[in-house]
This record gives sequence, structure tokens and C-alpha cells, in this order.
Amino acid sequence: MANPKPPTIPTTMAATATPKPPGAPANPPRPITPFVRRRIWLEPVVRLWWLSALAVLGIAIEIGVTEFLGWRADLDLTQHGIVVEAMVSGIPGTTRPPDAELNLSFTLNGTAYQVIGVLEGRTDYVPQAKPVTIRVDPTDPTRWTYRTEAPPIGQYLLGPALALGMFLIAICFCWREWQRVAKIYRRGEAVAVTVVGVGTSPLAPRSKRIQYTRYGSGDKRVRWAIVPIYTTPAVAPGDMLWVLCLSAKPDRAIAAIRFTHEAS
Repeated sequence: MANPKPPTIPTTMAATATPKPPGAPANPPRPITPFVRRRIWLEPVVRLWWLSALAVLGIAIEIGVTEFLGWRADLDLTQHGIVVEAMVSGIPGTTRPPDAELNLSFTLNGTAYQVIGVLEGRTDYVPQAKPVTIRVDPTDPTRWTYRTEAPPIGQYLLGPALALGMFLIAICFCWREWQRVAKIYRRGEAVAVTVVGVGTSPLAPRSKRIQYTRYGSGDKRVRWAIVPIYTTPAVAPGDMLWVLCLSAKPDRAIAAIRFTHEAS
């Protein structure tokens, strides 16, 4: 009698597909709502540039105010300073270059003063041991000038003008990055990714820098994006998320969760 044929045991099991993360972003083009517009301003690279622009603007204002007050003080000194004859210290019969620092002595209201400085505005050599005419602040004799009129205010505002130029450059970079992020949000492809690492970001202290690989793809290159720190539940390795990126520039992705009302 023939032995019964043993039952066939399946050698493979059907693989269970891991579901993609919920909450897939809408298909492009996506509208730039007021909420999304505010979130774009808070993107780390955009925020870095407008914060830098504000810092440079503050420096420009501080320098501008300081230089303007200095110009006003010099103008007042040339217009209302007391004219005195000051003796240049040195060896008689010798001269010093016009930009050399000199020791001057003079008497004002019966009190002798000695000051050190450059005869600003002078173009010829200065004879030593001979007097020169200067103007002295009557309230502070240590303040004096050789000039008979204050320099043009433009010379004082050169520094603030350069700082304002840097401010405008920072604004241009900020606007460029804002437009880039807006383009990614509006036209970017929604890509499911798997988080492989979570760390901090110096550009966004209130956010987390995640490392991820593309979900369900043979491309195992690790890329990164910024997500809010106060997501519920907290993002951890192994989680699946959605990012938005342009097909031509997959390395410049933004986390879709940053543009949801639940993300803080």
C-alpha cells in the first residue's frame, strides 16, 4: 500500500505592507494661506536671514545715531569753540607731518592745559615749538579741533550706509529663501519617509533635526529636515512622516508637519 503524500507546507509567506503615515498633504498646487505664510517666515533658513537683517539694522541705527551726534558735536565745536593759540611741543626749527600726533599746550581762563591729537584738516607740515590756532570747548577744554568748519555729514554716515547695505543684502537673501520654501510647499511632491535619527539644530533651538530615508524605496541615502519640538507624540526613530520636496532638488525638503495647525 502506497504511503500517503505528506501535506504541502508553503515556503513563503505573504509580506504585510507597512502602511504609509496618515495625513498625507494635499496634491499640488497647494494654496499659500495666511497660516502657511506665517509658517514659512518661521522656517529656520528664512528666520535666520530676517533675524540677521534685524540685527544688522539695529547696528546700523546705533552707528548712525552715534555718528550723527558726533557730527553735531564737531559742528558745535567749530561754530562756538573758543579760539586759542596752542604751542606745539618739539624741537625748534623742525617740522612734523600734518597727520602726526602732536603735544599741544595752551592757557584758557588762567588755567594751563596740555592735549594730544592730530591737526585734522591740515595739509602742510607743522613747525614745532610754534603756535597753531585751535578751537576749544569752553565746557570741556580737553575737546578741541584744528578745523574751522565741520566735515560734511556724509563722512560720518559712511559706516551706517555700509551697514544699511548689508541689511538690504540680508533682506534679499531672506526673501529669496522665503520664495524657495513657498515654492516647495506649493508645488512640492509629498514623499513618505522613515525617521532614522533625531537631534538638535543650532538654527532652530525650538525644533528637532531629523534624519530620514525615503519610505519603500531602494534609495537609502540619509537626508534631513526640521520638525517642531512640541509634536504629539514626539518624533522618534522608526516613525514615518511626510516631507515636501521638488523632484529636481530632493535634498531641500521641508517637513509637512510644520505646516499643520497641530504643529507648534
